[in-house]
Amino acid sequence: MGTPFEWAIEEIRRERVRQEAKWGRQLHENRTWLTIALEEFGEIAKAMLERGEVRKETIQTAAVLVAWLEDSFERGEFAHEETSEFNDSAISVENQAKLRIKPTEAPT
Repeated sequence: MGTPFEWAIEEIRRERVRQEAKWGRQLHENRTWLTIALEEFGEIAKAMLERGEVRKETIQTAAVLVAWLEDSFERGEFAHEETSEFNDSAISVENQAKLRIKPTEAPT
């Protein structure tokens, strides 16, 4: 592959394919995604301390963050980007039902 950037993006893409094959499409609230992401960062730290597979854990963490972005986009959260808000109040009513959370009022 060409540049380090191109290599990294391709590795993250491959990991996303693997994750989706293993776990299916994931829909979560932001607080759940944050918990998942922090657990993945913890795996990087553990790999560093134990001389483990840091590169592998970093790719997996990046792929989880991409999955979070995909889910956020599908929930319509980027419609509120102009206010720099990234929160669960931006979830569409339809996806709130899928996530089994109580509908929220539209942000003002």
